[in-house]
Amino acid sequence: MNARLLILALACFLPVRPALAISAARQAALDEVVWAGLRGKAEDLYKEGKLKEAIDAAERALVIARRRFPPTERKRALTLTALATLYSETGRTKEAEALFHEAISASETSLGPAHPFLAVNLNRLATLYFSSGRFREAEPLLWRSLKIIETANGPEDVGVLALLGNLGTVEMELGKPDVAAVVLRRALGLEEDRQGEGSERRLLLLGNLTRALGAAGKPEQALKFAIESSKLAEKLRDKDHLLVGMVSLAQAALRHRLGQDKEALPLQQRGVDILRTNFGEDHPAVVAGRRLLRDMERDAERKTSMARLSERLGAGWDTVSRWLAALKPAPPAAAPRSWKDLHERALKSYVEGRYA
Repeated sequence: MNARLLILALACFLPVRPALAISAARQAALDEVVWAGLRGKAEDLYKEGKLKEAIDAAERALVIARRRFPPTERKRALTLTALATLYSETGRTKEAEALFHEAISASETSLGPAHPFLAVNLNRLATLYFSSGRFREAEPLLWRSLKIIETANGPEDVGVLALLGNLGTVEMELGKPDVAAVVLRRALGLEEDRQGEGSERRLLLLGNLTRALGAAGKPEQALKFAIESSKLAEKLRDKDHLLVGMVSLAQAALRHRLGQDKEALPLQQRGVDILRTNFGEDHPAVVAGRRLLRDMERDAERKTSMARLSERLGAGWDTVSRWLAALKPAPPAAAPRSWKDLHERALKSYVEGRYA
């Protein structure tokens, strides 16, 4: 009995730290397994369109990530980005913005300031700002993201192309059409090198570049891309597709601006007809399109009348000029200054047969 008491007493003083250490290690391993499972579940639910359930799984994954992974751990940044993206796509803008900022900080800490994953977070936050009309805040994020991707993946990477397209749109919204045009020209060149001249992205870039050049006061250059845009739209869309009508109206507006009303009129009429087919007779866009069509018709008629009047006035002025020349008296001869001059003039008249 005494021996048993002695063993029990000694057991009370035995170190228990190894057992606890094993328990903590097991808990950490279990947490990571659960975290990975929740992340995978959130991704699957998102693909199935079950956003509410995906958010629930992603939120539970983030609870584990914040408890288990330090700020220097890449898994923490991945979890923040996933949930921020879900919040953004479901309209929870404030929560998404806060998480994107945290994800950017975690990405910089864990991966460094030049890692492509940091660029992903910068671009997604910029997209969130853009959708909220906060273009001035989106601009520096996009430029920084572009620099990172160019450095990491090269200047012809598809990520560079996507960022250039986004930047062009933001610069237009900020009233910088010249900058937008430069960016969009580069994006258009990259897209043509990658996909040729028949891609959907090229059609989008052509339209945006046309708008940028027109706003920059370069309608001649804009018209060139507007014509290309019209050709591609007709190739990729049905003849009555709304986009075909929009590019037709854009080309008509540029030709009207350049004084080419004869060419602009059929384009404007076609665009209005397509808008009417898609929206109905009383839609504001149709009403505005018809109004501009009438203005073009008046301008074209006025120019035709002016040209005819100018032609008639020109012909009449030529006739009057000939009449005046015939009626104009010959200039008086200069008075002779001496008897010698008089003698020479008389001799010359005699030689020429003028005896009067």
